[in-house]
Amino acid sequence: KFIQDLALAQVKAGANRLDVNAGTPPDREVEDMCWLVDTIQEATETPLCLDSPNPAALRAGLELTKPQTMLNSTTAETERAQEMIPLAAEHNCLLIGLTIEDAGMPSTAEARVEIASHIIEEAKGAGIPVENMYIDPLVRSVATEPEQGRALLEATRLIREKFPSSHIVYGLSNISFGLPARSLMNRTLLAMAMACGLDSAIINPTDNQMMAALRAGEALLGEDEFCANYLSAFRSGLLG
Repeated sequence: KFIQDLALAQVKAGANRLDVNAGTPPDREVEDMCWLVDTIQEATETPLCLDSPNPAALRAGLELTKPQTMLNSTTAETERAQEMIPLAAEHNCLLIGLTIEDAGMPSTAEARVEIASHIIEEAKGAGIPVENMYIDPLVRSVATEPEQGRALLEATRLIREKFPSSHIVYGLSNISFGLPARSLMNRTLLAMAMACGLDSAIINPTDNQMMAALRAGEALLGEDEFCANYLSAFRSGLLG
């Protein structure tokens, strides 16, 4: 009941997909992933994003989910890409691709774009359309790497220019790890990144201030016709 209530609260707050991570030891993850998928789908029709580095857990979850499930995630690392990309292609999934390669995590915008290109080409070769790809250019905490905020935004802009039909997704809260007032940092990054081409993010939709920044950003970028969603949120008392 707790899991179902949490899922419904996120859907009510505006989530259009639910990230599902069993977060359990490998010997239990397959069973727990299946239980989570069944439990959530009993409560809502909202599409799921199965989140695990374990191909067996993802495959088991995919046997239970509805079409157009998202997989979180592949990387450009050889072994992981060889496991995840064919799995996503087999099940016609949307696929998140993290810009990590065998050599590790990139620090520059240009390196992120190069890795993103490699992931997209590998996915295309497996039959995954570019529009089904969600590139994650790696959000890293500015508490320890202050230059990473600017590099992230530049990478977002460059990826959007090079692959206009792909999607770009952030694990947004990573930016503020180790800092106070994290919600402020997170929603500020969201607004800045939307202007650079970000079109999806893993966020807490029950954070009203975060959702207010999202609605304002959509309106300012012309993605909310006649500001309809912004006005609706205002009338519902969700803009602060």
